[in-house]
Amino acid sequence: MAFLLYHCPSVRKVSLYNFRTDDRYYQLDILRLAEHAPKIVHLEVDTGFAITTIGKVGIAYPRLRYLSVHDYAGKPAMPEFMDMIHSELKHLKTLVLPEVGQLDLGYEPPPTSTGSVGSEMLQKKYTAESTAARLAFRCLDSLQELWLSEEALARKICTMENTKTGIGCGMGVSEKIKKDGDAINGVGGSAAPGAVTSSTVEKAGNIQWRWIRPSDGTLLDDRDRL
Repeated sequence: MAFLLYHCPSVRKVSLYNFRTDDRYYQLDILRLAEHAPKIVHLEVDTGFAITTIGKVGIAYPRLRYLSVHDYAGKPAMPEFMDMIHSELKHLKTLVLPEVGQLDLGYEPPPTSTGSVGSEMLQKKYTAESTAARLAFRCLDSLQELWLSEEALARKICTMENTKTGIGCGMGVSEKIKKDGDAINGVGGSAAPGAVTSSTVEKAGNIQWRWIRPSDGTLLDDRDRL
C-alpha cells in the first residue's frame, strides 16, 4: 500500500482493510501511510485496527472530511472514542461508526434467534443512538452527518443560531433540511403542513439534528422510528 501511495501522492480517497493470515491480522500502518498521501480527505478503515491507532488519524490526516470506522479492536465506550478523535478533526463532515450495540451506550442487540425486536428494546436502541448523535455533534463542530453502520443516519439541521455561532451549516446539508431549520426558527413565515416541528427535532445545546431513513433519505419522526 505504501508503494502505491508513494506513486499516487495526490490520492484523496483510501479504503484500508486488514487481512488475516492463518493466526493473526496483518496490520497496515495507517498513520505512516499518510506521509505518502497528505491530501487524503476520505478514509475508511476496517477490521482489527487498534483503537489507539484510530484515535490518531486526525493528526495523520488533518484534512479528513469523511471517516468510516467499520470495526476496531478493544471496543471502548463512545465518549472515550470521541475524546481520542475530536481535537484534530476540524474539517470532518461525515462520521461512520459501527452499529450502536458496539458503542457501549447501554444497548445490546438481542440474539438473532429471538426473532423480532420488541418496542421496549427498540426504544433502548433509539435512546442509545440519540446519545451517540449528541456526543458526536457536540464534540465535532464541523460534523454534518453521523452514520451508525447502515442502520441509522443523523443529519445536522442548519438553523439561524448555528449560522450565528459558526457551527457548520454548509456542505452535506440538503435544501430540505435547511427549510426545516428555518421553519423551526420562525424564518420565512409559518411552517407548512408536514414541516418539521421542534417536538421531532433532537438537540444538544444549540445544535439540532434529525434522523433520516438511509435507504431513501426520508425525514423520520418519533412514530416512524418506533
